Amino acid sequence: NAPAVIATVPGSNAEDVPYDTSEIIIRFKDAMDEKTLTASSVYLEDEYGSAVSGSILYNEASLEVILALDQRLVPKTTYTGWVMTDVKDETGTALASPYSWSFTTGEDYGSASCPATALLGSKSPELAKLRAVRDAVLSKSPDGTKLVSIYYRNAAEMTEILSAHPNIMKLASACLH
Repeated sequence: NAPAVIATVPGSNAEDVPYDTSEIIIRFKDAMDEKTLTASSVYLEDEYGSAVSGSILYNEASLEVILALDQRLVPKTTYTGWVMTDVKDETGTALASPYSWSFTTGEDYGSASCPATALLGSKSPELAKLRAVRDAVLSKSPDGTKLVSIYYRNAAEMTEILSAHPNIMKLASACLH
């Protein structure tokens, strides 16, 4: 069996992705050969075909490739992630075909795919306060940065779960207000 991408963050066709996203995550179904994960085999490009610079990290425990971006994304821009057939699993089996997905950045830090935005609405004062804490406090420490990274890594899945359970969404929204 050829290795396959099973999930990405941001997800395929995601919209309003925060333009300050610092990591692109690609989850595989199998353990990958780290030597095959290079800038020419795993990359992100903007809508004009220009590559976005970053470092490639591999987390064998989670089967995730993390593209740690060197620069901020541009607001209101469509990006395409690519995983080429040079990428192989640990047995030496290559991807059967190139994998690509696209997402679009938002106008501001808000995102419908983020739980806080889904719960509070993109214009709420409470959301602005949460963003201020993220920017002024959490982003200033290594542990805070890890927490923010975990939040965004799981944001789409958390939002999907909340959306599927309206009563939980109402309760969580009431707690944040």
